[in-house]
Amino acid sequence: MSKAFDIEWDVDFDGIVDTIMEWTPQSVAEVLDNISEKEWMAMNDKEKIDFVYDSVYHNGINHELIANIMDLPREVELPFDVDKTNPNWDEEVSDYLTDEYEFSVGGFKLEE
Repeated sequence: MSKAFDIEWDVDFDGIVDTIMEWTPQSVAEVLDNISEKEWMAMNDKEKIDFVYDSVYHNGINHELIANIMDLPREVELPFDVDKTNPNWDEEVSDYLTDEYEFSVGGFKLEE
């Protein structure tokens, strides 16, 4: 079997914000390492959105954080062998991941 890893999920920023805004301050502090519950609770919504944006997109896209926020895996054992001689092998893997997890894939690496 093959494994997709370093999966880069294509998640809309609004979806990330909606997810985080439903969390408890404790959950936010656990996932966004650089803020305390107290600091989060003292922020207004715009400040929270700006903070999340900076956390996700500062110095490039933080795919690990996005996957963590959205509860998506960064690696998946595929239930089929990937035939790299097929010119559409990457589409087959992307389609499987999208169908399975209901989010589009922006990229991944393959371990055979």
